Amino acid sequence: MREQVESGERSPGYLAELERWCAPEGHLGIWWGHRSVHEIDYAGLDEWVAWLAAERKLSAKTRWNVVAAMSAFLGWLRKIGEIAVVPAIPWPTLREHAPRLLSAEAQRNVLAAIPEPSRGTFLALALLGLRPSEAARLRAADYAPGDPGWLTIRITKNRQVKRLPVPDELAD
Repeated sequence: MREQVESGERSPGYLAELERWCAPEGHLGIWWGHRSVHEIDYAGLDEWVAWLAAERKLSAKTRWNVVAAMSAFLGWLRKIGEIAVVPAIPWPTLREHAPRLLSAEAQRNVLAAIPEPSRGTFLALALLGLRPSEAARLRAADYAPGDPGWLTIRITKNRQVKRLPVPDELAD
């Protein structure tokens, strides 16, 4: 994974999560650290997933991410010949994500309550669909005036630079 981070294929945040999960007290390390990879089977994985929910109190999404990391690890062990077969994986059930969206009227009400000089971040969120972390990092130097003006998002979730045309309302 470190090689993939260095080559830009994986995010540094993903590697940091894996290192935390694999630490002796992490979600993977505490349960699997003292077991042989040859002992891993569906029943043990199922018990571990239930333990992640009951004892670790992890959300379904986080459990899914941790199980995905374990599945990738087992696939790698199979690829290098350490294990003959990857056991069936007891994937946690995930409900489909339904983001809460503000209606256009509610957005106008929020906008009216924000003092004029402070509206840029909200407008960037509403008009450009930026993530909160992307909007919070914006600086005046990221804006290039013109018709249309362009906004450069230097740090995105996937670490790719993104350039977006700026609507007049946000440009103002």
